[in-house]
Amino acid sequence: MPTALDQSTGLAVRPAAGPPPAVLTAGAAPVAVPPARRGGRAGLTPAAVVAEAARVADEARDARVPLATVADRLGVRLPSLYKHIAGAEGLRRGLGRLAAEGLRAALDEALGVLDAEDTRDDADTDADGAAPAGASARSRRLTAVATAYRAWAAERPGLYLALATAPHPDDPEHAAAVAAVTQRLVEVVVLYGASGDDDVLDGVRLLRSALHGFASLEGTGGHGVPDAVDRTFARLVALLDAGLAAPAPQPATSPVPQPVPQSVPQSVPQPAADRV
Repeated sequence: MPTALDQSTGLAVRPAAGPPPAVLTAGAAPVAVPPARRGGRAGLTPAAVVAEAARVADEARDARVPLATVADRLGVRLPSLYKHIAGAEGLRRGLGRLAAEGLRAALDEALGVLDAEDTRDDADTDADGAAPAGASARSRRLTAVATAYRAWAAERPGLYLALATAPHPDDPEHAAAVAAVTQRLVEVVVLYGASGDDDVLDGVRLLRSALHGFASLEGTGGHGVPDAVDRTFARLVALLDAGLAAPAPQPATSPVPQPVPQSVPQSVPQPAADRV
């Protein structure tokens, strides 16, 4: 190890062992040396990785987010990302959970506002002795849920597509979020008189299919001409309102089987045995 001369004593001294100084001198101006990055960014968490992936998904309008893109956005090397997320499958599940939680929060917020408005209307009814004007309670709740659903999907177009990810058996939080979203739809369907598991199931499927189809098309520009999309959505909600209120159709009856003729006229050619 090289020695240095102590200017005050004139004796040679050996510098203490340890890391090089954090500042090098180039002439008279100090030059800071950045610390070496070792295995990831400080403070990085699984939630931060998923949140950044969700932003990438929204920008691309696609829930299929490459891990390499997320690593680049976070300023870390790809191997470092695996310390926080279980690969592509883990990222996919994380996005699905975040999507379900986000939609649940949006629906709850909209329903909370509606409940507050209904409370004020009830107070006005008690004071005036007259029922408040407006749509029925079930129509108002349907409109609130449908509008919040569409708005959140438009706000998070890429993350919304991750809702298609089924919860993993080892992820109870994801399963709970999906169940909560489904429960909000069940509550709407029940207001329309749905009774029995089959009736409720049909109503939820009808509602979800209509809202998901509209939101997916809107999020990917599938509606084409953007004019009057709000008007079209209002008609969709009106159709759902009428459809959910309508009695469930009876299952189609099987046609009565016709007797099979015992013999075939000779004028009708018979197919070859190897072509039957």
